[in-house]
Amino acid sequence: MRKAQIAFRKLLGPILHPAEFIRYVANFEEWFQGRAEALRMTVAAKASPAGSPGTLDPSRNSLIDFYLNGSHRGMTKPIHFLEAYLPHFAEMRERGRVRLLEIGVFSGGSLEMYRQFFTGTDLHIVGVDIDADCRDFAAADTRIELGDQEDRGFWRRFKGQHEPFDVIVDDGGHTCEQQIVTFESMFDMVTPGGVYIIEDIGGSTHGRFLAYMTGLMTAYNYTPPAPQPVHRDIRSIECIPGCIIIRKRADPAALEFRGPWVGNSWTKAASALYARYNDGRSPPTVR
Repeated sequence: MRKAQIAFRKLLGPILHPAEFIRYVANFEEWFQGRAEALRMTVAAKASPAGSPGTLDPSRNSLIDFYLNGSHRGMTKPIHFLEAYLPHFAEMRERGRVRLLEIGVFSGGSLEMYRQFFTGTDLHIVGVDIDADCRDFAAADTRIELGDQEDRGFWRRFKGQHEPFDVIVDDGGHTCEQQIVTFESMFDMVTPGGVYIIEDIGGSTHGRFLAYMTGLMTAYNYTPPAPQPVHRDIRSIECIPGCIIIRKRADPAALEFRGPWVGNSWTKAASALYARYNDGRSPPTVR
């Protein structure tokens, strides 16, 4: 039933979300070229001998070690995701109190991985899924909610019942519409300095979510000033194969989009450049 729902949404996507579909088509050439390059990199990586530089050592990453060697319920996670998560999660662990939301509980293994990593903290986990069997994974520190992540009404009700989260991981249905609705509904529920992760973006309705994120990143890099309030909340957008990691600013009010000219001497070319954009004036000098 779940697979049928996802397939039906993929067919309706261009009709229900024409603007995102047009954006996807407009970026199709870049998307196709990027995918071809990623394929070449994947083939090259598979051809590399085991133990070559770049091979991950599970003992140096407790997330990877638990995933590959621990005793836990079923889970599947690209290992390079966990490599990228480690510094972000380690920073969250230092807070001493961690609230984590996982969208897409699957068979519960990742809930155990997060619980193991954040041992010693005041941890509270919320899992969201459409599968009623996931209720079995509720525990003293874990609450399970049933809901459709593409339903904005569900998220409105959800936000009224929960505090903000330090970590949000979207590992749900992976369609473009699901990921967009969830991000637009829940990014404001990330605590200052927190992290929002969107997994498996490569297959999200044939790359349309990548086009959506391209628009977000293009606007994010248009400074000064940031064109939308959401951009002032973003500290960084990190893209790794198949995944996007967004860090929230700890203090958006302290953000300054400026790069003053500071120095005690300037070349003729630099002085001419400054004059071009500053009514013919000379650049400031500091003695």
